[in-house]
Amino acid sequence: MDKILESLLQSGHPPGLQKKLVEKLVTSASRPISESVCVNILQLSSKWVVNGNVTHLPASLGTKVFLSFSSHNRMVLEKYMSTDTLVLWMSTTNKTLLAWPETVKLIHGVLKLLFAHQSFTKLAHIVQRMAISYVREHPDIQVLSAIASLMLDFKHCIPHGDFTERFCIAIINDMAITEIPQDTTKFLGVVRDVKRVTDLLSFVMSNADGDCTRSSLKAVYGIIACTDDAVRPSIVLASVVQVVTMDVAVAVMQQLVTPETEDETLGVVANRMVDWLSWPLASNADSWMIALLRKLVAEQKYSIIMQLMDDRIVHIFEKLTIILVTSAHMNVLSFMLLSCQHSAQPFHKIVRQIPTMLRLLQRDGAATGYAKKLANLTYVLLHLHPGYPDLYEPMLERLQDYPRPTPEYIQQQIRDHQWSCEKPCIYQSTSVLLADRSETGKTGLVNLGNTCYMNTIIQTLYMCHDFRQLVTSSSSSSARRTILSSIETVFAFLAHSRRPAYAPTPFLTAARPPWFQPGYQQDCSEFLRYLLDQMHEEEVLVGKAATAAKSPPSRTSDGGLSGGNMSHASAVATTTQYHGDEPQQSGQRSERARSRAGMPELGSIVRRVFGGTMAYTCRCLGCGAISRREEVFTDIPLAFPVELVAGVSDIAVDRSLCALIKHFFQPEKMEGENKYFCNSCNSLQEAEKRIGVVRPPDNLVLSLLRFSYDVETHAKTKILTDVEYQRTLHLPIDARGAAGATYALFAIIVHSGTSSECGHYYCYARSNRRPNADALDRLRARSGGGNAEVGVDRLAAHSGGEAAAADADVLEDEWCCFNDDRVTFSRYESFGSVSKHFPRDTAYVLMYRRVDSCDVASSPPLVAESREETGSLLSRTLRLAVDTDNAAFIKEQEHASKRRRLGSAGVKSLPYWRDDDRGGGPPGSCGGGGPGGGFDSPIRFVC
Repeated sequence: MDKILESLLQSGHPPGLQKKLVEKLVTSASRPISESVCVNILQLSSKWVVNGNVTHLPASLGTKVFLSFSSHNRMVLEKYMSTDTLVLWMSTTNKTLLAWPETVKLIHGVLKLLFAHQSFTKLAHIVQRMAISYVREHPDIQVLSAIASLMLDFKHCIPHGDFTERFCIAIINDMAITEIPQDTTKFLGVVRDVKRVTDLLSFVMSNADGDCTRSSLKAVYGIIACTDDAVRPSIVLASVVQVVTMDVAVAVMQQLVTPETEDETLGVVANRMVDWLSWPLASNADSWMIALLRKLVAEQKYSIIMQLMDDRIVHIFEKLTIILVTSAHMNVLSFMLLSCQHSAQPFHKIVRQIPTMLRLLQRDGAATGYAKKLANLTYVLLHLHPGYPDLYEPMLERLQDYPRPTPEYIQQQIRDHQWSCEKPCIYQSTSVLLADRSETGKTGLVNLGNTCYMNTIIQTLYMCHDFRQLVTSSSSSSARRTILSSIETVFAFLAHSRRPAYAPTPFLTAARPPWFQPGYQQDCSEFLRYLLDQMHEEEVLVGKAATAAKSPPSRTSDGGLSGGNMSHASAVATTTQYHGDEPQQSGQRSERARSRAGMPELGSIVRRVFGGTMAYTCRCLGCGAISRREEVFTDIPLAFPVELVAGVSDIAVDRSLCALIKHFFQPEKMEGENKYFCNSCNSLQEAEKRIGVVRPPDNLVLSLLRFSYDVETHAKTKILTDVEYQRTLHLPIDARGAAGATYALFAIIVHSGTSSECGHYYCYARSNRRPNADALDRLRARSGGGNAEVGVDRLAAHSGGEAAAADADVLEDEWCCFNDDRVTFSRYESFGSVSKHFPRDTAYVLMYRRVDSCDVASSPPLVAESREETGSLLSRTLRLAVDTDNAAFIKEQEHASKRRRLGSAGVKSLPYWRDDDRGGGPPGSCGGGGPGGGFDSPIRFVC
């Protein structure tokens, strides 16, 4: 029979026929044969399995032949299986990878047959002694599975003592190079093999001392911490962590993750642990991932976490569709997004995909519960990061299918996931910083730590053509013009930078008011007043210095800023008292009075663009004497009448912007404790006070006074009343024979939130350079050619031609939404409906451009607004700075592209991560409309 087997193995029969003949031979194994024949058969079949060079037939068939004849000839087997034979088997290197597991299976079968024999103990000792070397020399998951099956059946074979630790590490090293097949059948086979190996590790570690477990975990950490781009540890390593309790895991992390640990190493570890979440056998990989994140927070390694979310948040989100690993990915996704309370960017990377994901999860009956969890998470994040209507509005319809969580639940989720930090941290996503420019061709601004209030002001001023051109064409060589120089630099980068977002750090340093605490949300209207005032002051001082250098000093007033509620750009120009209705010429009295007072005319950039003149008139009701005072203003603050405050009255009232303007110009009677001192009467008298515009500005700034102090709660509250905003606005002029000024809307700053001390600012804006000629002609025709007097009472009219004129649009209808680093195309209708979908998002500052005085025919073509023209106005120094930064940006993109190709998870470069102003306080970005959130932040800041 041995000769028959030998002939079959050496025959040239087709493999199929050859296999059938060998299987037929196996059926005759129960027949009595001589010892020599049996030994020959065992030698042939063992060489077939161990050496792999006897035949092309599968090694599993050789194992079957050997064990079949051995089971019927056990005495022969015991003589044949000496310790030398077993050592030879385990020392032989078989080049056929598929035959490796069969050698272990052959040994396993032999041990089963000889379990009751005296030779078993010696053979088991050989296996125990050579197991480590065999595992190292045969790195294959099927080999490990076969060894696991053998040792779980015969625990005598497991290495003992100090060798247990080495054995576990050898297994872990082999698991680290296990490839995951794409074929489903093969993949399930790998899953079964890994499960068996994991069972062996679990048994070994549970019966060994703690040093074995800790050493094994350190070995895992060493593998996944390798920063070599060529090293790709297999995700099956995730199976190792499920055999370790979390208390042990946390203890090991305390030892391995320290302040001295390289950021690059920790970044690699975190990325590979994210991959672990996709392994179906890693039942607690999410707990490990969250434990690592908590440890990174404890060590203040925030940049690693932010880079991780930037790189992997989309990957984690997309894995929610795989039901076997949905739970793990949902837990980590929720932890990351709820913990990242200082930046909305990770949430925004997935927000457009949420409706589709909800639909997919809802369609899968087993994942319905996860759909509800995702909806709840989304509601919390919408509360946490308000102020992005262009992103959120498409998602609201899908969310209507899920009940909104209670406010208590939302606040509890925010509080439970707060990070702790002693210093503020500012991080900007590298995917944002290194992305292509917006499709709008415009550049965003990096949020430097709750600086959305500043970013919106910069963008609206940039979209004001006259202001931008005057700033970029001015000479800013003087060292005293710090704010003008810095805003000129910002405008240069906004126009010519290749980056999608520019970080205006120098401008923030120069322009931030002294009382603005770094890192906290501020009032953008207050910042705008301060900025314009300071810019005007700088130009006045520079002009004085230039004049003093050419001529002797004069004793004239400098016309400095007076401040006050209306942020007037000058002190009182003149006060005149007269009786009756003395004739006036619009603007002439003001300029003559200013000249007599030695005050400068409206020559600064700020006054040329935004400056107008307001007249304050008081008429004594006793003698009729009139006192008149004129001041320069740069914005008009509009208060809300009592009947317009939400919840005060149900009376149907005019909620238009015109109604607020009318309320501002409404005459006020001065009586009681507020009586007027009349110089003619030389006593306190009742009087009537009026306010009127005598010289309208070229660009009108309207600030809505939405914030008030609540004496009961001792906090600033916000008036959420929705207002109708006209695209075309008429402003009355307080002068006989003067026509009202007509303005077109070009910028709206929106505040999202419930208080001036929290929330988020973004803006809608368009270029205000060139009015549409046809629309302007139609507007003039509707308003009677623009020559009719426009009084205060006319502002309330909304019928016929007036209503049509208010709806007319005379500027190019090319709106953009500026939201920090995000710049997107938008429409006026988007702004008009934003408060309906997001009640906390309300207009706060509006900017209008005067159009009734425009000569469209003489206006330069719109193409003159191109980047080339603006570039011609830049100084050589600025052009060089922009060009240098653009070259650096190209190199950064190349580096990022190389890093993505190599798949490196390192974070050697962490842009925009710093301790802003080296002070305490909350971290970057902004958001939130209520208490809670951020790095132990006070109620003042919600992020």
